[in-house]
Amino acid sequence: MLDFLVLGSVEARFGDQPVKLGRRHERRLLGLLLLEAQRPIATERLLDLVWDGDPPRSARTVMYTHISRLRSILRPSGVGLLANGGGYLVDVDPRHVDLHRFVAMIDRARQLTEAASRAEALADALRLWRGPLMSDVADDHLRRRVGAGIEELRLTAIESLAEAWLAEGQYELAAVDLVDLVERHPTRERFVCLLMTALYRAGRQIDALTCYHVSRERLRSEFGVDPGPELANLHLRVLQNDPLLANPPTTTPAVLSRRLAKPAAVRVGARQLPRDLVDFVGRDEPLGHLISAIPGPALVGSAPSVVLAIDGMAGVGKTALAVHAGHLIGDRYPDAHLYLDLRGHSDQAPLEPATALDVLLRQIGVQGEHLPEGLPARVARWRRELAGRRVLLLLDNVATSEQVDPVLPGVDGCLTLITSRRRLVGLDGAQPLSLDVLTTEESFDLQRRIVGDRIAADPEGAAEVTRLCGQLALAIRLAAARLAHRPAWTVGDLVARLRSARPAPVALTAEGRSLPAAFALSYDQVGDSEQRMFRLLALHPGTQLDVHAAAALADLDLDQAASLLDELVDSHLLHEPTAGRYQLHDLMRAYAQGLLRTRETPDESRGAIERLLDCYLHTAVAASTPLEVVSFDYDLGPAPRHMVGPLDAAGARQWFNEERANLVASISAAQEFALDEHAWKLTRALWRYVFEVGHIDDLIRTHVIALRCAQRSRNRRGAAVTRNYLASGYNQVGRLVEAEDHLRAVLAYNIENGNRPREANTQYLLAGVVHWLGRYPEAMDLLHRSNQLRAEVGDEVGVGFGYTMLGEICTTLGRLDEALDWNQKGLDILRRLGQPYTTTVAHAHLGATFLAMGRLTDAEHHLNRSIDMKRSVGAAVGESVVLNNLAVLDRMRGRHDPALDRHLDALAAAQHGGERIHECLIRNSHGVTLRMAGDVEAALSQHRQALAMALEMRIPVEEARALAGLADLVANTDPGAAADHREQALRIFKQVGV
Repeated sequence: MLDFLVLGSVEARFGDQPVKLGRRHERRLLGLLLLEAQRPIATERLLDLVWDGDPPRSARTVMYTHISRLRSILRPSGVGLLANGGGYLVDVDPRHVDLHRFVAMIDRARQLTEAASRAEALADALRLWRGPLMSDVADDHLRRRVGAGIEELRLTAIESLAEAWLAEGQYELAAVDLVDLVERHPTRERFVCLLMTALYRAGRQIDALTCYHVSRERLRSEFGVDPGPELANLHLRVLQNDPLLANPPTTTPAVLSRRLAKPAAVRVGARQLPRDLVDFVGRDEPLGHLISAIPGPALVGSAPSVVLAIDGMAGVGKTALAVHAGHLIGDRYPDAHLYLDLRGHSDQAPLEPATALDVLLRQIGVQGEHLPEGLPARVARWRRELAGRRVLLLLDNVATSEQVDPVLPGVDGCLTLITSRRRLVGLDGAQPLSLDVLTTEESFDLQRRIVGDRIAADPEGAAEVTRLCGQLALAIRLAAARLAHRPAWTVGDLVARLRSARPAPVALTAEGRSLPAAFALSYDQVGDSEQRMFRLLALHPGTQLDVHAAAALADLDLDQAASLLDELVDSHLLHEPTAGRYQLHDLMRAYAQGLLRTRETPDESRGAIERLLDCYLHTAVAASTPLEVVSFDYDLGPAPRHMVGPLDAAGARQWFNEERANLVASISAAQEFALDEHAWKLTRALWRYVFEVGHIDDLIRTHVIALRCAQRSRNRRGAAVTRNYLASGYNQVGRLVEAEDHLRAVLAYNIENGNRPREANTQYLLAGVVHWLGRYPEAMDLLHRSNQLRAEVGDEVGVGFGYTMLGEICTTLGRLDEALDWNQKGLDILRRLGQPYTTTVAHAHLGATFLAMGRLTDAEHHLNRSIDMKRSVGAAVGESVVLNNLAVLDRMRGRHDPALDRHLDALAAAQHGGERIHECLIRNSHGVTLRMAGDVEAALSQHRQALAMALEMRIPVEEARALAGLADLVANTDPGAAADHREQALRIFKQVGV
């Protein structure tokens, strides 16, 4: 049985093995349903929660797609995702959901009377929490909406655990966790009371009183209130040394006593940290990571020193985070707070370690005449001065590990925070934290705090500022500061300025602080080869790339390219979001493009793009070959050294999955750089994949560009090949007249050139278009001619595929015995030849014929076989029709609820793949099932939408079916209209011979 986790990221595990749960919105939907395991959530509420109160118009359809995918994932484990009473529920035993186990464990713990047992039970329950509720898919706003009660239960459990520790005499243990909780929940006075009690009973009366004063001042300054009666009364009792407040001390084991021992010497030292930003926002996750790595107040003095190294790109907010963290936990290090800018990335020379120690020793009070000479002597003096002290050290802007290593404290009880634009991989013992850009919510909050009401009044404009600034903290600060100091500007004015600046970072400048200057300091720190690679990466037309693409751009071997990419990643000029995939931040890309224009010639840039397109073209052809049913027959030239390969069918699909967006963008780049041959050949190589998986928008977009390129270079062959496959996209989306026009032109070209295999293929494709247009005799004649030619040239796959389309047309015409014969012949050939994709189509057509014959068991077998094979090979195209036929099968068995669910899954699949003809067909079938289930209004809506689509696309048989459906629905309420509808439908059916 699967175990589900929502106390932290949303996960599923089968034993120790994680189970992939799909995309972010799908995991979010599942997490919401798991919060109410075995209890339904209304569809409207799910839509509201999944899209955070602003669902798009397509949300309902998209959600049905999410549900369908989740069902596919969960079904093998026996977990059901069920439609129930206008909503959905997860049919899972609550004991297999960590949240519900947590609630049950807390209930059991409350019943225990012995403090030690209660503490153990509560601690076990709280260990189930791995982070904030649904941490990977929910923000604070959603957690407040769905998890306020859950969070309250957790905090109450923590209170109860602290109370149990106090009852057991574990005062220091209780205090360690309570310090952080008081900081994170300043309004929860019960935490403050428990912490004060723990400190007081541990013999730390002054600390207890300090805790009260800090809490009181925070309540007054941030909320304008005084402490409540319980906290005020406790303060008075601590002042008075109330004997009833002090429990008899419990002996702590010797080892624990030593760990909790306070340092003997406490000297008040320097306070050198820069001021904390009053408008610091968010960063909950990295802050939590930093603070969790720092010992609690009672353990600092005897704990080993901690070194935390924060790295990130220029302007991401490393120093602000380190300073903020230093102020948050500064009271744990009372002896000194030291700060030093090591100038690792500045227009001045980096500080040498000896110079850095000179400054730091002076900060802690060593007079100049007592400073030793030479690095070894200063290191020794530095460590001697720190002995017995609890010191916080912030080393900002570090260049290398070698620069900072001698400066690190060599004694217990200290904390060093380091910031650097490089990953300090050579710094032994340091805990790294790579800081990413702000979240969208944090970016908006930062603008609001700097600018004020103008941001709240124009959230769409603020979102565009966030996008243009790449969610980079420095960029947002500079942009917002400009707006804040121009009260006459609107947010739209700022957006216009940011959009018009070329390159984009130029607009982000204020009083000597500039984004280009910040980026330049990082760029100047790397070598010439790395700088050239950085510039050339800006030419890549996509978002992410791999080492093969980078090597092609720079004309380097893979090992050389990989080494340069690693250096750029370590310098935070480049991001590696997943292993082996590299990405330039949008503003860093704009900076690199500016450098490119001044450092590379147009010929050098064009050469880099041509090498990249060569790499993509050869790899795409190699990857598409195991997926294709026809071979490539155009010259590609010699294979470049950078191409990926060899690839089997699974590896090919994986490569296309990763590179699809890059290939689409590369075809546009080919047009821009007048690389016309690359444009149409790469488009052809990409076709099979985008067609099978249903990226029809990409198919049409790339083929339109490729056709322009082929026509621009007067390449009639390239134009004919491109028209041929462009027609397949137009056919899918119902642009049938355009599809027919293109195919007629292709057919004429193939006949003119005597290319009989291509002539046969074009006749087959043309038959597919004209059969939708209701010209069935013409379609069958084209198919017979196509099959004759294919048989003559030995194209068995083509013959088998032609048979399946003949079967599909005969099913539509009601010639079912003939349809069965054609479909069975086609399936036999394609199965024998081992053609995965075409075999799925043959099973689908044969299943549809059996369905029309009423042979439901046979129909179910072939339809399910088609679905299983489609999913196993990743061929999404046509899945919607198979799902719809399975829904009709359920309806014919009288199972209306499952049928309606399947219709919705089919509709979502058709819309997701842009299959408008199939969408029209599905709406008509859905309307019939809705009528039989008694939902007349919904049925009317489906048939009306189908009718409008059929008229637009000129599909007569679906027009007639929509009219017949409407006639059945209004027969009792409007007999006249029903008769008109029925008469029109009958006329169309007779006209097309159905």
